[in-house]
Amino acid sequence: MRKIPRTMSTQHPDNANVPSWANGEILAGEKEIFEVYYAFKSLGVEECLWDAEGKDVELNVVRKLFELYPDFFRERVIGRDVFLTYRLPNPWVEVVEKKVFSEFLESIPLASDIASSFYGHRTAPVFEVVLPLTERASQLKFVKSYYEVLIAKRDEARLGGEDVGEVLGDFYPETVEVIPLLESFNTLYHPEEILWEYVEEYKPRYLRVFLARSDPALNYGLLAAVLLVKVAMSRIYMLAEQGGFEIYFILGAGPPPFRGGLTPLRVQEVLTEYRGVSTYTIQSAFKYDYPEEKVKQAIAILNNSPVRDPQEVSVPGLLLQRLMSEYQSRVGVLADIVNAASKAIPARRARKLHIGLFGYPRAVSGTILPRAIPFTGALYSLGLPPELIGAGVLQSLTEEELSIVEQTYKLLRRDFAYACSFLNHEVFRLLATMGLPEKSVKKLVLDYEVACGSFADKYSQNIEHASLSSKFAEELIKGNLQITKQLAVEMGKLRGFLG
Repeated sequence: MRKIPRTMSTQHPDNANVPSWANGEILAGEKEIFEVYYAFKSLGVEECLWDAEGKDVELNVVRKLFELYPDFFRERVIGRDVFLTYRLPNPWVEVVEKKVFSEFLESIPLASDIASSFYGHRTAPVFEVVLPLTERASQLKFVKSYYEVLIAKRDEARLGGEDVGEVLGDFYPETVEVIPLLESFNTLYHPEEILWEYVEEYKPRYLRVFLARSDPALNYGLLAAVLLVKVAMSRIYMLAEQGGFEIYFILGAGPPPFRGGLTPLRVQEVLTEYRGVSTYTIQSAFKYDYPEEKVKQAIAILNNSPVRDPQEVSVPGLLLQRLMSEYQSRVGVLADIVNAASKAIPARRARKLHIGLFGYPRAVSGTILPRAIPFTGALYSLGLPPELIGAGVLQSLTEEELSIVEQTYKLLRRDFAYACSFLNHEVFRLLATMGLPEKSVKKLVLDYEVACGSFADKYSQNIEHASLSSKFAEELIKGNLQITKQLAVEMGKLRGFLG
């Protein structure tokens, strides 16, 4: 059985600080190649996600790693000791990137040829791919079949009187393992509807499933996102027991509680909250917004921590719908302000437009929002932490419903306390100044009164952050984009994440 990594370095652009070795604010090209080496060698991460979703990417990453850092990779074999996993663009969603999907899969046998020459024996440095926005079993089967039939079996063809295998060699590996990335309500609440069909056909010894936390929070709110991920883990674990295969969860956790709450300072909390996870993502803020020694220590704790069985949970769909609808009704009226504020959140990677639930004009009353990271950064910069939006619904839940929420989301009160410490009470007046209707302002006030008054552990307000967020809002109203960018970064450094 292959080693299952405990930590996965990703390219999520949520860092406030620019790494010392970068040659500019935006990491791209050769610097992302170096980042893989840095994550493996300096930080001790066990897996790196090479990401083609929504961004341009170097297809010859394996060749370049061997050329630039041969001594390290002779000792740490890619595919055995450390792992490189591709995240494909989803051709059903990222329409312009359809051919990149093909190119990325095409590069896997070439990476194998290069690694086999480098190590002196046949090996596959890349053998797993992540499919984002997975919605159907047929999509997983398509990815696997596309590789097996249209790429791996080319060596069996004969063209122009020549055998392809004799001319080009074999195409190895013969198959790839497909990791579904589950992000939507339906796929997280009913994951068995996707996975069972795939497992029945391919009968894998093990399956890795990537569970998103950022986009579900953006689309459905913090409370629903946490509960959905817990439901997904519980149901998939039961499915694996019935199907006789091993299951390994990957959790896409960013630093603010809204996006998962994983920072070098909160490792034990996340291990407690998301027990059952095999692999935790180490996103950019985790790597670059904390002292390197603390980062290395935190990664070592994750790498050496045991994997526990996931929490067995059951959450009624109607309860989730209530939590979601309260959040979405608030976000809908905040959209214009959030979109304006998000322009002040600086880019850290060369990414293209992301299409998620709120990216479709018809999805939620015509609401279009930025990606999860600038969305989160914008609201924190306004002094309006997104964790608390829609929290007013908690006071109207029955005792049984509230018990389900708190027993499932174990660190709810601690996460609320964290978010409440960054609340700027002045923001409600500023929102009215920006044109938010009085009724909507009152609903947001209720959210924060319920969350911070009734459901948060003891906390103290971050006065410096509140002062900066007031300045941010004032400069945003004036249209001073350059100043708001500076203030957003300054606040991000105080929090330990940009968004």
